[in-house]
Order: sequence, then structure tokens, then C-alpha cells
Amino acid sequence: MRTVNSENHHGIKNVFLGYSCRKEAFFIFFLIGGFLMFLFYSVWLGVIGRENPKYLSDFRAAVNPDAVTYVQLGKNIWNEGVYSRSIGKPYVPDFKWTPVFPFFAGLADQLAGVRGILLLNISLTFFMALLLARIAFWGTRSKLISCLTFIFSVLDPLIWSVNLQAMSDQIFLFFLILGVYWAFPVLFPFAEEECRRKWLAILQSFCGGLAFALAILARPSGLYVPAVLTIAFFLSPVFRRFIVWIKGKKEEVFRTSDSVGKSLFSFARMGILTAFLAGALGPVIGWMVRNAEVFGKFALCGNQNIVMVYYSGGGAWQTALGCSLEEAQERISREFALPPNVKCQNPEAFGLDQGELDTQLAKSKKSVLLRYPTALAFSSCAGVVKSFLAHETRTLLQIIGEENAQSENFPVWKSWIFVWSIFFQGMILLLAFLAILRSWRFGVSLLELNPALALALIGWCGYFLLTMMLSGIDCCARYRLPLMPVLYFLAAYQLVRMLKGIGVRHFKIKT
Repeated sequence: MRTVNSENHHGIKNVFLGYSCRKEAFFIFFLIGGFLMFLFYSVWLGVIGRENPKYLSDFRAAVNPDAVTYVQLGKNIWNEGVYSRSIGKPYVPDFKWTPVFPFFAGLADQLAGVRGILLLNISLTFFMALLLARIAFWGTRSKLISCLTFIFSVLDPLIWSVNLQAMSDQIFLFFLILGVYWAFPVLFPFAEEECRRKWLAILQSFCGGLAFALAILARPSGLYVPAVLTIAFFLSPVFRRFIVWIKGKKEEVFRTSDSVGKSLFSFARMGILTAFLAGALGPVIGWMVRNAEVFGKFALCGNQNIVMVYYSGGGAWQTALGCSLEEAQERISREFALPPNVKCQNPEAFGLDQGELDTQLAKSKKSVLLRYPTALAFSSCAGVVKSFLAHETRTLLQIIGEENAQSENFPVWKSWIFVWSIFFQGMILLLAFLAILRSWRFGVSLLELNPALALALIGWCGYFLLTMMLSGIDCCARYRLPLMPVLYFLAAYQLVRMLKGIGVRHFKIKT
């Protein structure tokens, strides 16, 4: 029989208790953080209720007209059983918008009106921040980086803005992060042992894919994320072999990655990928089938071609012709015999066939975009820069009742929101930039240890930068939202390195 040394046993017990205390402190931090976050938003809602009470009582008082459409769609889903943004009979089916956010917004509106929708966004922010903190801890085993990631995602004024509007951005970001949390550990494991429970891994992969499907059906800009992750999954063995060849190292150097790489095409690994794609594509294809039956278009929605023609193309024409965006859109409409942008945005109000309209826009899309290729490249890049530098101060001021906030003469710089927005955005961007410059060795190590995960992260950033570019020069602050979690993590990573450099300790724990 095995004997237990009392001193060793006592030491192990102390270590275990110390770990438990640290873990308990970790939990208390997030509990307090969540309480402070909800207290902060309670103050916001109190100020809105006092200064702009109509905003909380009538969804039509929204700052962004898209919010009115989302809520009207949701009301019709729950009250009339139809997917339409019409305010009365006949309820014309809708093709432009995807259904996830209207479904939840309509339910929240049924329960608590506009306040219910805002509380839904705020709650999703808290859970999203927890997921980001957990993902950061999973990747670094650093409590401090995890806590900073949580803090950054809560203190971002861009997050405040989308939370206080009935918009789909927050639910889109939540389901994206939930998909990463569930799918990445089984699609891109660091060790083969992490996937020993095959059926559990398959279920987790399916749930991750389903979360991505809900994100896609919240905002169509996520449509090709599963394809990007699948490409990373299949390219990783080739990329790993390339690294081995280019560095001239022996295979034994990559024992961990090889053990994973050899199993990439096994039955279990392909089962995990198949489950992920089934979860990610099943609901999306189902919605596209609905559109094919109703509108004769096997497509996700009708908004993508509108954006490509009148915003991507419109930005290029605006840049090349030196005119306003509205004038550029009018010229596109005349030259290609297309309905004006306002009619494309509201086809049912003008009696237009939505399927036929989407076909017209699709046929003209390539010609519009390639008319001024140099201007297209410039306007797209300018839109990305504009998005990263833009802030939501004016929107937040409008929400709290400042009617003149959109005026160019309004002194927005006097607001504390503006000061904090500029400071926060500048800090995050600077820290993230320094992390990229100083952490190239970490990136190389990640490519060597887990090329699939590295390729997935690179593909993620490249894909969402591309979606920002496709919005043209009209790209606004909200469009950078899917990239912010990456920037939060990089900023937290760099800040911890700087704190360590000046002698501030941070602790690591293992789960």
C-alpha cells in the first residue's frame, strides 16, 4: 500500500488551498466587475430617462433608422407571425434583413419595451467580456491579461454606443466570441490529448458552428468566417511542413504539432470539422432556402449587393469624381438604370420586387466597382482608417437628448465622452501596435506550435478588414467591432509586458 508523507501531504494541501483562494479571488473580480458594469449602465439609462424619455418609450425615436426597422421586424414576428417590416397589412415579406436580432429584439420588446432591448445588449456585453477573459486566460494562463481583456471590453465607448441602441452589433459580436470559445479548442487544439473525448469534442464543435450560424444570421458580414476557419484547418499541415523545410529543422522539433497534424485527416478530426460545418451552415442554408422560395433568390439577404454597389462603388465614384456620396450614388443609379439607393433600401414601400432588384444590383456590381479601380482601393483603405479613428461621441450625446450633437458647429470636444473615447482608442491602438512590433517571436512560435490556430487568427483579421474595406469610404466606427477583441488582447498583452518591465508582478495559474 502506498504511504503518504505527512509533510508532503501538508505542503500539497497548502498549495491546493492557495490555488483555490486565487481562483476565488479571480471569480470575485469578475463578480465585482459585472456589478460595476450594470451600475454604470443604470446611470446611463437614468440620464436617458430624465433627458430623453421618449427614447426609452418609443422605438421610433431611435438615433439610427436601422434600429426602427429591427424592432418593427421583431414586433411583426411576435405579434403577427410574419417576417416583415411593414407597419400594417399587407405584410410584405422582407429580404434585406437577417432574422436573429429581430427575433430577440422582438421578444425583449414584448417583455420590457425598448429598455428590454437595451438590457439584452448590456447582458450580452457582460457575458461576451467573460468569454473574452476566459479565451485570453486559455491562451496565456495569465490572470492579469485575462482581467485587462475583460476591463477593456467593458470600458470601450464603442461598446457603450451599440449597447444603448436597438442594433444587431452586440448580439453579432457575442455569438462570434461564443463560436470561438466553443469551436477553437477542438478545431485547433495545442495537443492531441485535448481531443480524446471525441463525442464531446464533436458536440462542442457543432455548438461552436451553431454560434457562428447565429452570428451570420444576425449580421451577414460574418458569412464566410466558417470558410476562413476551414481553410486554416486544411492548410495547417502544409504550412507546418513548409516551416520545417524553410527553417531546416528536424521533425522532432515539432513533436506536439506533428501529433496534432498527423491526426488532422483522421476520422475523428474530420468528424469534428463536419460537425462544425453542419452547425455553421445548416441554419444559414435553411434561411437561404426560405429566400429562394419567397423571392426566387438563393441568397442570405438583399443588403450585400446594395452595399457593394452604392457604398463600396459609391465611395470609389465619390473619390474619383470629387463629389459627395449622395451625388455619386445618383450617378450610379442613372448610368446603370438602377433604382435609386433610397428605393433599394425600402423596396416594399415603392412596390419593387425584392428578388428582381437584387438580381439587377448583382449584374451591375462588377462594372460599378471596377469603373475606378484606383479610387476604389484608396476609398476602401481610407474607410478602414476612418473606422479605426472614428468615435461614437455624437451618437451617445444624441441618445441622452442632445439634438444638436450632429451639427458640425457643436463643440463635441467639450464632452467627457469625447475625451475618454480619444484616450481609450489611442491607448488600445498604440498598445496593440507595440505588441505586434515587439511580439514577432511569439507569432513565429505560435505558427510553429499550432499553425492552424495562427492561420485562423490571421484569416479572421484579414477577413474582417476586407469587410470593412467593402463598406467603402462610408465605413463607420461600428464596423471595426469584430476586430476589437483581438486589439483588446494585444493591448492587454503589451501592457502586462510593460508592467513587468517596471517591476510589477503578475501571477499565472493553471486550470
